[in-house]
Amino acid sequence: MNNPFKDVTLLIFTVVILFGFGNKYKLADIIDSDYITTDDGPAINWTEDRKLTQSDFKATQKGYKAHTAAITSSSFGYDISIQNGEVNGHIYVRFYCNSSWWNPKSLESDRSEEILQHEQLHFDICELYGRKMFKEILTLKKLNKLNQKNLNRMYSKLEKEYQKYQNRYDKETDHSLNSKSQKRWNARVQDDIVRSQTYADYYTF
Repeated sequence: MNNPFKDVTLLIFTVVILFGFGNKYKLADIIDSDYITTDDGPAINWTEDRKLTQSDFKATQKGYKAHTAAITSSSFGYDISIQNGEVNGHIYVRFYCNSSWWNPKSLESDRSEEILQHEQLHFDICELYGRKMFKEILTLKKLNKLNQKNLNRMYSKLEKEYQKYQNRYDKETDHSLNSKSQKRWNARVQDDIVRSQTYADYYTF
């Protein structure tokens, strides 16, 4: 018998690099203690204590494969301003609720918690790349090489690496169906979160 949730998750992961002043991704507009508001609707900034719940997946239509159990939309990126040749900005790592979908049928599945944990790790991986970005920005700044050209080059490298890493995660865990591999990935990513704590304070640079 085919497992109706074999195709457990389809991830939408995007890296958004925004140049200029005051765009829709700026850190402002708090809806409540859980959500911020963006032009794309409510979003969640990654924090260590705030874990995803099923109710955070607010999209009403999936538009993807019939047996998809969940769709995560998350991104890491940065906002910059350039004044008199000096580059300043902030990094964000966000989960976008209105484009993240939870299959109502999966609520009845005894695997719903495993599915949610799998989605959480996608978001955690996104956080790791936000920290990688901050590390590279600090290096560029120290070398007095923080400019738009080098930022573009850095973005291109991280974006390719990020996509490959997310695809590898889904492949090796079989979208959470391979429980042994999922546990290994859980441990790996959480260890990386701890080891990269030096670069967690990326809100301004």
